Amino acid sequence: MNGSSAARSVAIIGAGIGGLALARALTVRGLQAEVYEASAEIKGAGGGLIVPPNSARILDRLGLGEVFRAGVPLRQMQILDAGGQVLYRRDQGEVRQAQGYGLHTVSRAALHQALQAALPPQILFPGFRLQELRRMGDKHYAVFANGQQVVADLIVAADGAQSRARALMFPEVHLEPTGQVAMRGVARAALPPAFQRSFTEIWGSGRRITFFPLANDEVYWHAAFSADHLGARPSLNEVAQHYAQFPQPVAHLLEATDPQTLQTTLLQDLEPLPQWSRGNVALLGDAAHATSPNLGQGAAQALEDAAALAELLGQEVRLETALFAYQKRRERYANAAVARSRQMGQIGQVGGPLRWIRNTTIKMNPELARSRIEAFYEEH
Repeated sequence: MNGSSAARSVAIIGAGIGGLALARALTVRGLQAEVYEASAEIKGAGGGLIVPPNSARILDRLGLGEVFRAGVPLRQMQILDAGGQVLYRRDQGEVRQAQGYGLHTVSRAALHQALQAALPPQILFPGFRLQELRRMGDKHYAVFANGQQVVADLIVAADGAQSRARALMFPEVHLEPTGQVAMRGVARAALPPAFQRSFTEIWGSGRRITFFPLANDEVYWHAAFSADHLGARPSLNEVAQHYAQFPQPVAHLLEATDPQTLQTTLLQDLEPLPQWSRGNVALLGDAAHATSPNLGQGAAQALEDAAALAELLGQEVRLETALFAYQKRRERYANAAVARSRQMGQIGQVGGPLRWIRNTTIKMNPELARSRIEAFYEEH
């Protein structure tokens, strides 16, 4: 491998948030990057996104701080029991004082558009679905379904939880179901005062729901429930009936949801991978450490990967050295986020006597919840 960072070319597989952020971080350092996206059009998924302090710092460094500042700055985070009692509440002014940033919400599409707009259009290649990784000496090159081949000093797979590159590199690795299904949607609704500018999560037996405001009276919600209760593909009406006993505004949000915004997903994550790279191919974001969406850290950890890898590639070190350092720097925290996110999902949906124990424990010791939720607010 070439020891000069300036001469390195990087081919990025996947134009999601992680892939575009890596391209942006590389280009601001004067490094060569190209992004290959499987879809015929490069566009972000719908729905909403929490921007925690660790994401905000990186976006500021990438010159994209205006995108989350144009979103909704939250006043509080709160967790309620399905009976309506408050279990945990955290003033975001205190978080801002400690971290320099509080929580913001932004539409996923807005962040994706901002990242894309910050890149030269000539480095973006839609319609390139990865088919194979072939060896050429001590390197791999990418072969796409359209017949094109791409050779680069480094190939970075940022192609998501269902990563084709990871399947080619490590065919023995499979996503692990959490036993939960999530339906997501966007409602056109005005939130009651107690929920305005708030990240709210409501915990019930075998089910929970998270919601927060986006701009223009839109509210993003994410309902997670046991796969045993409703199956993998319930209708919105079935989900609404399943949450009928939850306090308002839950029923109102479900009723006010645009059906075109609905997405239903089987929640899965990854056990820690022993390797994040093989030869000149490296994994980033969900391809390396797919997580369930219970801590708001999925995109955040991908952004941290992108920042760390770009920094290391900008140094005058061998590629093997940079990739080893990248995994060493990031794997402990990213894997911890995956494990803790799964745990939070399980805690939020317990029933029976465990529900009473959980509620009592959190109310008597809010620091326990705070330390788990905010463990990743520092950039690692």
